[in-house]
Amino acid sequence: MISNHAVYQILATEAALLALTVVACLGHGARLAWLRRADPPRLARAQETLAALLVAETGGPVPVNDLPRLPRRLRRQLLTDLSRSLRGRHRDRIGELATMLGVAGQARRWARSRWWWRRLYGAHLLRQLAVEDPILVRLLDDRHPAVRCQAILWAGDHADTILAERLMTLLTDPSALCRYTAVDALLRTGPALPPRLAEHLTNGRDPSLSTLLEIAAARPDHRYLPAALWLSGSRRARIRLRAARLLGAVGGDAATDRLVRLLDDADAGVRAAAADSLGNLQHWPAASHVARLLRDPAWEVRRASGEALLAFGAPGRLLLRRHAHDEDRFAADMAQRILRTAELRPAGAAR
Repeated sequence: MISNHAVYQILATEAALLALTVVACLGHGARLAWLRRADPPRLARAQETLAALLVAETGGPVPVNDLPRLPRRLRRQLLTDLSRSLRGRHRDRIGELATMLGVAGQARRWARSRWWWRRLYGAHLLRQLAVEDPILVRLLDDRHPAVRCQAILWAGDHADTILAERLMTLLTDPSALCRYTAVDALLRTGPALPPRLAEHLTNGRDPSLSTLLEIAAARPDHRYLPAALWLSGSRRARIRLRAARLLGAVGGDAATDRLVRLLDDADAGVRAAAADSLGNLQHWPAASHVARLLRDPAWEVRRASGEALLAFGAPGRLLLRRHAHDEDRFAADMAQRILRTAELRPAGAAR
């Protein structure tokens, strides 16, 4: 049987713990309330000082001593808030300030942490503060996909020839999030991308060839034309389809000639893509070839044919009106549908 003395001791201990918990909660709440009042004026003064430093034309060292003595959390908040609205040399200046104020050093330590969430936050800070560090390149191979994604975002902002090549290898990453992020980063990559991408397309054996064709079509360049012409003859219908879209994005006589031949492709998706591309190029000399597809057995091909004829202007509309009374009911139905849709569109509206 438990003695009364032991029971009293247990109750006293629990009461003391409860009292300490209440005091800790009240103290934390009081601290947060004080910070809400104290932080805004301190941040405002620091922002004024930083603004003066950023607009200064001198390239000398930044007088960090002029800044209020802020805790690290406020330094991070101050620099990250400013970095979102800055570009060019002013953003580079933020990187210098982050290094001098110790924020960049802390971010580097976090980026090397054993805990993935710290590595993620460290990579995020380094990217936001425009701080160059080799650790970000190594984080492209991090074991956690969220950390890899953050490094991929940074690589998209700084992609040279080597990083552009590295980003293309990440299109086969096991994580879907990393693959989508790599596509987004490649779409934002600068002039380093076209020569490397053209080489990968010409190779034709890249495991991410289909995705590379989509990226090339979203950022067309004349250097992709030879590869697009070659890939339009691929045995795989999926590759021919994306090559047709790329030809429509690049344009040129060779592209339009090849697209006209693709109108007779065995795959319905390829035929539709070829018609869409000719419409995007407004290549009206192919109107009679495209009009034949109004009788195609695939609805998507008939739709693409009608939209392309509409994009051709007067020659295409003439053929649509002629086919509106076609003996083939599918051709007549699609021609009438496209003409009715055109009447509902505002004048001068794009396809």
